[in-house]
Amino acid sequence: MTDPFDTKKSFSDALSEVRTFDFFTEVYPKSIFEKIAKSLEQGKKTQPPKTIFLPSRKLVRTVIRAMIKFG
Repeated sequence: MTDPFDTKKSFSDALSEVRTFDFFTEVYPKSIFEKIAKSLEQGKKTQPPKTIFLPSRKLVRTVIRAMIKFG
């Protein structure tokens, strides 16, 4: 995510971070995938994790300020 009040720098930071992502690098802990695999083998319904992004408190507050100011 980018900071709406400092878009140039924050977009550059976000882009440089995204460029470090690799298709072959696992982002979830192996233990989570093992639990999901066991559930699937047993025929149980399972739902994989929805996101790996956990925003910082500062970023959430910045987004809220932007929504109040521009929304």
